[in-house]
Amino acid sequence: NQLLQQPELASEPQPHQPPIASDLQENTYFFQCHNSALLAHYGLLQGQSHTQVKLLYNKAITLDKNQNRSVFTKYHYSSFLLDAGSLKEAILLIKQALTLGLSPRITLLFKYQYADALLGNEPNKHLPELKPLISSLLSLSRDLFDDYLEAMSLQLAAEVAELENNYLEALGCLQKAFNYFKTKDLKPLEANIHYRKGELLLAWAHTGNAPMFAKSAACFREALQYFNKDNSPETFANIHHKLGMIYAEMPTAPEKRAMVAALSVTSFNEALNYFSKTSFPYQYAAIQQDMGNAYLKYPDSLLN
Repeated sequence: NQLLQQPELASEPQPHQPPIASDLQENTYFFQCHNSALLAHYGLLQGQSHTQVKLLYNKAITLDKNQNRSVFTKYHYSSFLLDAGSLKEAILLIKQALTLGLSPRITLLFKYQYADALLGNEPNKHLPELKPLISSLLSLSRDLFDDYLEAMSLQLAAEVAELENNYLEALGCLQKAFNYFKTKDLKPLEANIHYRKGELLLAWAHTGNAPMFAKSAACFREALQYFNKDNSPETFANIHHKLGMIYAEMPTAPEKRAMVAALSVTSFNEALNYFSKTSFPYQYAAIQQDMGNAYLKYPDSLLN
């Protein structure tokens, strides 16, 4: 959805801005299906199921013979499929669109979607394809002076680097993206980078690099400066679940073990305040299991 906020060149088609017709009577059945699909997709047309939205998009694509217009439809349809988690369908659609001889900017948008989809669908299997794809994304975004999409692509590059256990490279990519978001005062995206860095450093810590536990916790605490109970209750709870585990695992001086263990318990309880047994039984059970394992590592004074 962040891609929809990026302005497009006036001389190019603008898939970020749905071409909703003002007078349906003057347009073909294609526009009726296309516009209805967009309105339903973005929550402006009530009562349409996931299946109905797919049917509308597919009908519009089938009806239209104008390549430029069908590119609009395919871009938004692939976004819909990605949002819905239908990654294999999205990949097939995007690969077909990339054979159409698109302009560099539209190619960039579809390639970003393609990389995002591959990373969500057995990424290790797609690693040989992902590496040149990410390189192409970064090159295209720089050629088009699109700093926003370069920053977004750098986050994908960080995921690819992490798949190869290249944690330093991944951190470098995330930092470059963060620097751009900070200059533009994009607070949600800045906070998301802190969250991503926290996850990356935690993975690094689990490879035997114990000092990364403390750095991971610091990044998650930074993320909590934005993600709170009011604006992002699920993310807030997820962060506290991770902090509960980190505080239990991180090396701590003997005189501070009780204090850090107390922080761990507090974080676990914050997570359980949201992930209740009745509303989120799977997440509740996972947190309880992690909390049980953490209690084995707490000092005896905390168990009395």
